[in-house]
Amino acid sequence: MPGIKSVLSFAGRAIAYILVILFAIGIIVGGFNKLFGPPVTPGNLPLAKVIGTLALQPEVHNNRGTRSSSIVKITLNEYPNRSFNI
Repeated sequence: MPGIKSVLSFAGRAIAYILVILFAIGIIVGGFNKLFGPPVTPGNLPLAKVIGTLALQPEVHNNRGTRSSSIVKITLNEYPNRSFNI
């Protein structure tokens, strides 16, 4: 007849295995939800409107990489300690 320690040890291991399996299933279901879920459209993105006068001329930085893109850095008089990158 098994002792109380071995029964509790077996129960602890069984609970741990069940939790790991449930966690793995949750990760897989979440991945499929992201993969097959609805696409993100511009209407779904939160937007903020900032109005002000330019403190300096906008700086344009061209990125060289796999994608050709540019970053425009804007500083406004109303927000002196902040720069906005577009």
